[in-house]
Amino acid sequence: MLIQTALQGTADQSTAAMVDRSSQQLGAAAVAVGQSAGKVDEILTWVRGLGGLGN
Repeated sequence: MLIQTALQGTADQSTAAMVDRSSQQLGAAAVAVGQSAGKVDEILTWVRGLGGLGN
């Protein structure tokens, strides 16, 4: 029983670490998407400033 409890604790820590890494990766992806959206906005503003493409 003690070994099973110890193994379960190790598995829980491993799962927690995996969830934490996934969360960090999702956070980084969200930042990248936000930056890309900002860049698209900049480009559209610039194109409109040139007289645009009918936009």
